[in-house]
Amino acid sequence: MISLQFLITALIVTLIPGTGVVYTMSTVYISPLKKWIRLDARGNKAGVNAQFSLEKEFLAFPARSDFGEKDYRDNHSNLDSCKKIRRIGGLKMQIVKCSTKDITLLAGMNKCLIEDEQSSNTMNLKELEKRMSVFLSGEYDAYFFADDTLEASDKIVGYALVRNTASPLYLRQFYIKKEYRRKHLGSEAFKLLLDYLKADTIDIDVLPWNKSGMAFWKSMGFAEICVSMRYGEKTKMKKLGCRGSA
Repeated sequence: MISLQFLITALIVTLIPGTGVVYTMSTVYISPLKKWIRLDARGNKAGVNAQFSLEKEFLAFPARSDFGEKDYRDNHSNLDSCKKIRRIGGLKMQIVKCSTKDITLLAGMNKCLIEDEQSSNTMNLKELEKRMSVFLSGEYDAYFFADDTLEASDKIVGYALVRNTASPLYLRQFYIKKEYRRKHLGSEAFKLLLDYLKADTIDIDVLPWNKSGMAFWKSMGFAEICVSMRYGEKTKMKKLGCRGSA
């Protein structure tokens, strides 16, 4: 038997420039598949395909990022709880789901992450942009972390890349800009991400020589569950990445 749980998800739609409305859709949880599926009441009709599918989502009218529309993909038992999408408790952080227009910025921070971790990844910026495009068009979603109390025009302090089809969810990349570290923004951003994703379990990979990264994730409650190893002559071994290295 398939058990269903109905909640509400928010989609911000612009009708007139400078204004907006909140459009909500019902969502159902399919227990055997361990996944939520949204139901778009605006279809089906001539010229609009919003059919129900267990494999792929069909929206009558997807959000248009170039019009400032945002698809929060967040479930709520009541509309008032949508407020926590932007702010949770006393946190200063705000989470913003990325779109394809953010690929250049994401790739730039990805390059910084690679350098920080001393990863063996030799991709240049263009190659990272291409890879990020593949990620976002496939099984991954990216999220910006922003602090709206900052005076700087660029309020984005970091990002996360999550494989949302994995069970548990898999956090492939997590990065906070150097100038914003040592201010507890990393821990705030991670807590915000967990709440946004409604996740109580999530996996990460940490390179063994990344001592500061290891210490940070352990302080957040992570524990080692396995150790990946590779056989080879020590003198020829390089700093190799793991399944989801930056």
